[in-house]
Amino acid sequence: MRIGTVVLFVFAAVFTIILPRVQALNTVDAVGTAGRILADQFASDTDALNAVIGNMSASSLSSNQIVALCTAWPQSAILDDLFAMAKQNDGHGLTHAAWWGLVYAKTPTVQIPENLESDLDYLLTENRHWHDVLNGAVLRRLHRDSEARRVVVE
Repeated sequence: MRIGTVVLFVFAAVFTIILPRVQALNTVDAVGTAGRILADQFASDTDALNAVIGNMSASSLSSNQIVALCTAWPQSAILDDLFAMAKQNDGHGLTHAAWWGLVYAKTPTVQIPENLESDLDYLLTENRHWHDVLNGAVLRRLHRDSEARRVVVE
């Protein structure tokens, strides 16, 4: 068995068995790190994506799985479906990490500055402790999307 295959099976087990049951705020960093490792090692691998999500539908993904998918496979069809559903109810039922992960993975580039301004206003008036979560979602998008970087700078 290749080492990459072993690593993939471990990640698939973590994402399908352990992380769906752990929703506490302190898991955000661990999920983000795991998502970055998945992105570095398996981002273009659809078999890896299928191993992580299995036969799950968009509506059955945990918030941790959503964050990891937004990090490793932001262009995946399952996230398209989930983002469409989440927009209909303004992300209710999702954690801040999952909602912002979706927003900054899937929002059209031209809308990012407006979303960012609104989200920063929210942080300043409502929940300052969520800034790391928003930073991660925004930085992931800016890292992979040069057009988004250009639009935000303007």
